Amino acid sequence: MRISNMNQQQSLLRDLQARLVAMQEAQRQQATGKRIDQPSDDPAATAEVLRTTVDLSSIAQFRKNATAVRTNLSAEDAVETTLGQLLGDAKKVAIGTASALPTDPLRQSAITQLNLLISEVVDLGNTQVGGEYIFGGFRTDAPPFQKGAGPAVTGSTVGSTEATVVLAGTAAPGVYQLANDVSAPGSVTLTNSSDPTQTETITGVTAGTTSLAFATLGVTLNLGTGWSVATGTAPGSLNGDTIAVANGISYLGDDNARQIEVDSGNQVVTNHTGDQLFGNALGALQAIVQQLGAGTPTAVNAAVPAVDAAQQEVLGLQTETGAILKQLDATSAAITSRETGLLSRRSTAQDVDPNQAAVQLLEAQNSLQAAYAATGRVLSLSLTDYLK
Repeated sequence: MRISNMNQQQSLLRDLQARLVAMQEAQRQQATGKRIDQPSDDPAATAEVLRTTVDLSSIAQFRKNATAVRTNLSAEDAVETTLGQLLGDAKKVAIGTASALPTDPLRQSAITQLNLLISEVVDLGNTQVGGEYIFGGFRTDAPPFQKGAGPAVTGSTVGSTEATVVLAGTAAPGVYQLANDVSAPGSVTLTNSSDPTQTETITGVTAGTTSLAFATLGVTLNLGTGWSVATGTAPGSLNGDTIAVANGISYLGDDNARQIEVDSGNQVVTNHTGDQLFGNALGALQAIVQQLGAGTPTAVNAAVPAVDAAQQEVLGLQTETGAILKQLDATSAAITSRETGLLSRRSTAQDVDPNQAAVQLLEAQNSLQAAYAATGRVLSLSLTDYLK
């Protein structure tokens, strides 16, 4: 007697199960549009998807960084344009009033105009973008420029126990900096940072000195118990401290420009620092105010070239700003091109073409139906069918 082959039946059932799984997979791919549902579906494709996703995440961060830089530099470009215009206005005011006598109301009016203009420049220096002061270098949480409200001593070591400031009435507005030279013990220099030509050095300073009198500059430091001067091995405690006189302007920011990565291995500065962009400009403006207050026409005119130089310096920095913005454009284009390629690679590894998915599903359904029919015929054969 002939009977059905058990091995054949099991083979048909396994084939039927495989075709059922294939149809379910085709249904899943058509519904989700994804080739991979879990790593085991295609380990190689999964690895490719992970690699491209990491690269795309980096590109997203680079693009975010570039956007932040572009925002900051665009703000700086506008500031530079305004600063250049203000310097040009100051030059016109100085030239227009230079021939007047110091007591002439015309000069007093010019001084008022320039002081207002200086205040505008300080406001520009304290520009904020997104809650950060962009011209403070790494110090972004506080205004980098501060106008002195009156005679004051600032710094970490100058305090009431070390020194107090006495002004002789002739001190020009500005931010004065102390320095002692270790190679010349007993030598102390005071310089107006706003106008470096205003400098004075005194010698013979010893541990018994009770005051430092800079007669020419009109500044005297009455020394207390906690001070020291250069000994030949290290600067004294007053070295590097500053004094803000009258409407002098202090730069409290950092002199290191911040940088940010806008592409792999490509870093750009977010902004120029305040001392770079505004230092010489403020110094030139304050020098003109000083000369208009008491200087001769020749002295006033002699202060004008510094404004020209500051204006050219601002223009040069603005050119650098524009170059960085163009660099960002080129970088953005390169990133976009690379992103397009990565998206294509990930899609190839991960996604399914809708038309192809539909065809595969139809083929899987037809194949399953055919398998059902064949298996049904075999499994329904009776002993009588075999005996025929």
